[in-house]
Parts: sequence; C-alpha cells; structure tokens
Amino acid sequence: MHIKDHDLLKLIQLYFKGIGSISLNGKTKVQFRVTSMKDLEFVIDHFNKFPLITQKYSDFKLFEMAFLAMKMKKHFTLDGLTYIASLKAVMNLGLSDVLKFS
Repeated sequence: MHIKDHDLLKLIQLYFKGIGSISLNGKTKVQFRVTSMKDLEFVIDHFNKFPLITQKYSDFKLFEMAFLAMKMKKHFTLDGLTYIASLKAVMNLGLSDVLKFS
C-alpha cells in the first residue's frame, strides 16, 4: 500500500490482535505481512467468517487451499509443491518470471 496508508495498516494489525509485521517497501510503499502458520490461520478464520465480496474472494479461497496443503505438509513432496504452484498460477497476477523459469 502507499505509505500514506501506514496508519490504516496499524489499525488492521491492532484489530488482528497485534499479529503480523508492518514494514517499508521502498520509499513510498508499506506492507503488512503475516508469516506464522498459527497467525495465518487466525486471519483465514476471520475471512471465512466475514467473506470478501470482490474478485479477491476467489484469490482468498485459492490462498486458503494452499495454506491447507502446507498445513498437511504436502509442500514437502513434488506433487504437493506442484499443486501449490498451480494455485499460485491462477491467483492475482499469476506466476512471476522466476517461478515460471523454475
């Protein structure tokens, strides 16, 4: 998000009981990251209770599928990793050039 939205991200972090981190990304961008599986599950539960009403709902469901696959340790197998990459391929803007090459 644009750096002017930093306070908004702080409110979101506070709403989610302080989980995640907020950091600068370049000079004009700021990002909110949640990296622990436990904390991600908390956020996923929230969006299952209060679903998004936009195209992002589909992306969220794909993200949730990838999360569940990782929770079941499927990302440690080639098939599981391929499955997660295929989910990423249809989310947002698809695969990055680096992932396509890999």
